[in-house]
Amino acid sequence: MNLNLKRCMFCKERLPTGHYTRNPASRDGLWSWCKQCEKKSSFYEERNKREGKVNYVVSFSGGKDSTALLLRLLEEKRKIDAIVYFNCGSFEWPQMEEHIYEVEKRTGVEIIKIGPHKDFLELATELQPRNKEINGWPTPMMRWCTMMKINLIKQSMRPFRPYHQYIGFSSDENDRVLKASISGNNVKRDHFMTNEFPLVDWGMTESDCLQYCFDRGYRWSGLYDHFSRVSCWCCPLQNQTDLTKLCKYYPDMWRKLKTWNEKMPKPFKNDPGIWNKIELRASAL
Repeated sequence: MNLNLKRCMFCKERLPTGHYTRNPASRDGLWSWCKQCEKKSSFYEERNKREGKVNYVVSFSGGKDSTALLLRLLEEKRKIDAIVYFNCGSFEWPQMEEHIYEVEKRTGVEIIKIGPHKDFLELATELQPRNKEINGWPTPMMRWCTMMKINLIKQSMRPFRPYHQYIGFSSDENDRVLKASISGNNVKRDHFMTNEFPLVDWGMTESDCLQYCFDRGYRWSGLYDHFSRVSCWCCPLQNQTDLTKLCKYYPDMWRKLKTWNEKMPKPFKNDPGIWNKIELRASAL
């Protein structure tokens, strides 16, 4: 007998869809957690509220800023109840998986790793059942990957509500800090989360964070020797300077990007000529 199975984001079990609550707004029409885990997370949330307990959660991307944030919080022995990392799958730099493992091994902490029900490449190239469309490459007006990341992180943190979220925005990112402060402290539902920005309080800039990590032996296999940021390697929202470096120093990844582009409904950066432009720039480096 064939059953339509879905993996629960909490217990990780693959269960028939009857074990999930319907949610018309989600991509597959179901919540990402099974009914049993939904009961448990609601229980923990209500218990925390009843006992007046507030948890502290680190939002961990694995980059220089969030790594510096985590390391200094640990060094200062600040309260940490959970560290959550969103794995972008094939969109993520392979070196990032090595870095995450190194952080866990050297610090002795456990990082909660969550991700979408399908790899981002599948979500970008396959017909989506909810809207009968293909997502394609993210665009400035349709950052479907970012919204999925934010929503799944919030869902995974349900058992920790209410909580303070440590966010690794540096002291030279004032616009991002202001935006996150507003969204984090004016949540419509139950005011279950507030954002904190320790790097800003410490006066640590992006360059300070990178040096802080280098001083402690973290190198990301050389990624920061070429890039100032190491988010998704294939992101079409990155600038042409970073794309040029990708083409020059990581030719295998560049060829993979061109192959993936053939599966997309619209061209990378909505520019069919981007490949020649970048390759010409890379040859001049």
